[in-house]
Amino acid sequence: MLPLLLGNATLAQPAPAADEAEAVEIEMAGDQVAEYLDQVREILALAERGEYGRFRARDRDALRNNGEKIIALLTDRSGTDELSLHQKTELHNAQQSFEAIVQHQRENAVVCRQVPKTGTRITSTQCSSVATIERERLRARETADQIIRQPSCISGEGGSC
Repeated sequence: MLPLLLGNATLAQPAPAADEAEAVEIEMAGDQVAEYLDQVREILALAERGEYGRFRARDRDALRNNGEKIIALLTDRSGTDELSLHQKTELHNAQQSFEAIVQHQRENAVVCRQVPKTGTRITSTQCSSVATIERERLRARETADQIIRQPSCISGEGGSC
C-alpha cells in the first residue's frame, strides 16, 4: 500500500498494472485507517478552499462523492480486512477517482469491476484505465455503426449473399 500524502495527494491504493485484470488488494489496519481517513478529510477541505487549483463542477462533485464513499466504507472499521470483495472494489475505484481528480489526471485513474465468467456465477476482477475504457467504448460504438450502415443481404431475391 502506498500511503496517502497531503503534499502529492497520493492515495493508498493497490498497484495493478493498467489494463490488466487482477484482484483488488487493499490492506490497511487500525491506526492506518484512522490516519488515512484524516488525510482524506484534509484533502477534501483543502480542495474546497482551492488549494489544488480550480475544478469543474462535475469534478468537484465527483471528488466530494468519492471522498464521502471512502469515508463511509472505512469509518468504524479496524481494517480493510473487514470489507467484502465488492466493498474493496468500491474503495479502490473511489480512491483512484479521488486521486486522479486531485491531480487533474482523471483519464489515468484505474477502475475495477466484478465481471461474471461465462456460464458461472463466479466473478473475476477486471481493472482498466478510464482512457482505455473510453477507447473500447468508442471502438464498440464505431463497430456497431458500421454494422448498421452495411446494406443487408436478403437471400432469395435473385442475388447471392
